[in-house]
Amino acid sequence: MAERLSRVVEVLRERGPITAFDAVPHVFGERVTAPTAAWWLTETLSYLTHLERLGRVERHVGDTDSWVTV
Repeated sequence: MAERLSRVVEVLRERGPITAFDAVPHVFGERVTAPTAAWWLTETLSYLTHLERLGRVERHVGDTDSWVTV
C-alpha cells in the first residue's frame, strides 16, 4: 500500500491537477480496461481520500473534482 500511495503523490506532482479517473492509468501503469476500470478507480479514490485526510493532497471541487499535492 505504501508504494501505491507514493505513486499517487508522484502522479499528482507530475500531472496535477488531475481527476481520479485520469490518474488511474498513471498510478497503475497500465491502460484502463472494462474489467479493471471500476476497481482501479475505487482504489485510486480511496488512496486520494486517505492522502487528503493526512494533508498531503487537496481536492478541488467542481464539475469534475481534481486533485493536487499540497
